[in-house]
Amino acid sequence: IPKDGEFKGYAREPIYLGAGDVVFDVSFGGVPMYGKDGPYNKFAGKDASRALALMSFDPKDIENTDTSDLEEKQLKVLSDWVENFKNKKGYPVVGKLNK
Repeated sequence: IPKDGEFKGYAREPIYLGAGDVVFDVSFGGVPMYGKDGPYNKFAGKDASRALALMSFDPKDIENTDTSDLEEKQLKVLSDWVENFKNKKGYPVVGKLNK
């Protein structure tokens, strides 16, 4: 069994993150960011759309999944995150969010 650190950023269990209308598996190389001690760990297992759009770590934004009141500029920020996850990071899409 590999020791901690031998996975080089890959998780032993999936780490899912919702953004926009999709769910990403960020465990493929995203453990340093979304794993237990990562700076974005608060987003793991959640629809983080609102928090990402607002660039917010505020718990009220992390727990609130409503994006209907966001401005166009904020929705563009969210769209940029989704594109980054898909194209730059290459996180697999593993599901759709019902919105």
